[in-house]
Amino acid sequence: MVYSDAKERYSTFTTREAANAIKVYLSYRERYGEKLSPFEAIGPLSSKTMALLIQPPPSLKIFEGLERLREMVSRLDTRFRYAVEVRHRSWFQDLAYNFFANTDLCLVWSS
Repeated sequence: MVYSDAKERYSTFTTREAANAIKVYLSYRERYGEKLSPFEAIGPLSSKTMALLIQPPPSLKIFEGLERLREMVSRLDTRFRYAVEVRHRSWFQDLAYNFFANTDLCLVWSS
């Protein structure tokens, strides 16, 4: 969920019940003139959330992906931990492993 005037696009994947609860909450806050960022909206869940998953598209190769992640890292809400599920084989090398270790992001992959 993102306001139409947001500068960045976010994709969220959640259960229908959670999405509806967030939508109701944001609608209530918006009626009273508040505009919340996605992180502000999910902030109350920070103590119940182990990590938020960042899932780049399967076609995203390491060099473009690292550039995007470097830009994103400074904007991530520090109340949350993050896991990045890479799906292109170019990511499986020391350059990526060092990046994840230095930024305190968790590398995730599935087969």
